[in-house]
Amino acid sequence: MASTSARPERRAQPGVEGPPAERSDLPGLEPGTPVRRTIASGQDHSYAIQLDANQHLEIAAEQLGIDVLLRLYAPNGEKLVSANYANGIAGTETLFMVSELAGIHRLEVHPVEKGNTGEYETRITALRPATEVDRRRYAAQRSFLSGELLRGQGKPDFLREAISSYTNSLSDWQAAQDPAGEANSLNGLGLVYTRLGDLKQAQQNFEQALPLWQKAQNGTGLAKTQINIGYLYHTQGEGQKALDYYNQGLGSALAAGNRPLQADALSNIGGVYSRLGEKQRAIEFYNRSVAIKREQKQMSGLAQVMANLGATYSSLADHQQALDVYNEVLSLVATTGDRAVEAQALTNLATVYAELADYNRALTNLERALKICRDIHNRIGEANALNSLGILYGHAGRYREALDAHQRAKSIGESLGDEKLQTMAIETSAMRIS
Repeated sequence: MASTSARPERRAQPGVEGPPAERSDLPGLEPGTPVRRTIASGQDHSYAIQLDANQHLEIAAEQLGIDVLLRLYAPNGEKLVSANYANGIAGTETLFMVSELAGIHRLEVHPVEKGNTGEYETRITALRPATEVDRRRYAAQRSFLSGELLRGQGKPDFLREAISSYTNSLSDWQAAQDPAGEANSLNGLGLVYTRLGDLKQAQQNFEQALPLWQKAQNGTGLAKTQINIGYLYHTQGEGQKALDYYNQGLGSALAAGNRPLQADALSNIGGVYSRLGEKQRAIEFYNRSVAIKREQKQMSGLAQVMANLGATYSSLADHQQALDVYNEVLSLVATTGDRAVEAQALTNLATVYAELADYNRALTNLERALKICRDIHNRIGEANALNSLGILYGHAGRYREALDAHQRAKSIGESLGDEKLQTMAIETSAMRIS
């Protein structure tokens, strides 16, 4: 990381909500004058950038202890581009665009994780008349970001639209001779097809991305895609192939100095060992991931890895360790607001209490988990919680409530077309009320 101590510094005020064109009081960001500031979760910093039409603009933000997202708005308030590519609290975020309108554009710097404070330094790295290559590259970025937004919606219709957006970006990346951009779109396509269950097409897209990342000498992108291929093998029960790719991803992340991706690879390796029954090795890799997540202040990711760690302790009947881990997860999600992980931790806590024959606490935690799953429309989580509740109601002699819980879980399985959920509901119902 380059030293920043000798660079000129401009102090700025936090950004204000509202259409950028109407903000005449924002601090300016100008070529040759970096801005270095401290920012905390819950704050957004905004800067005014005066542009003529058809100018090519590039902006960089060096992250110094906090992960930030960059957003750029047009004079009319339209969000043009955003960037959050450099994972974690170090590295440099970059974005670029070609202005269509003359006037004041607004750059917004937004902290990604809750509960964090750190510094960033942002600067304009290029400002010049746009070329045809610039325009093709910008068009590719717009299509790519549209795909990212649609993929984030998660529903099948949005995912299919994302395929179109990612595909449209490919020809523009190629025309702009940007192999990293092309690889990023192929990686996005792979993630979409993974969500849609077309794992063969997903793997094809991921494998197409690998040589492009290598051509671009982009170790972070290479690590991401290698980890994604590992995940495909992991979900199909091919543990050794999953380990091969996770270890390749770990090596690429180490070479790139990308600590968050190292943590992701280590956590996934732990997941493979857990599935293979090598619980102590799983715990070792989970703990290595946890240490990096803490270092990088990635509280959401930390909560998820710790939830998996707790499940591993629970599978070994190490109840106290499991309880300690799950209670820390609940403390973390109280800060991050990650309700899906909270529901997972509560469900797993209930399992531990049930194994300790503390059925009242088990029921309390499961009822909380069930409410959260309904609040966030997590139907699979709701069905799993209902099945577990049915078992506990059976232990308590509340057979009518047990049967009702299993029937509701079975109905959810039918609505989702999930035979595993349906079978689980039928089997547990028969087991507890016979």
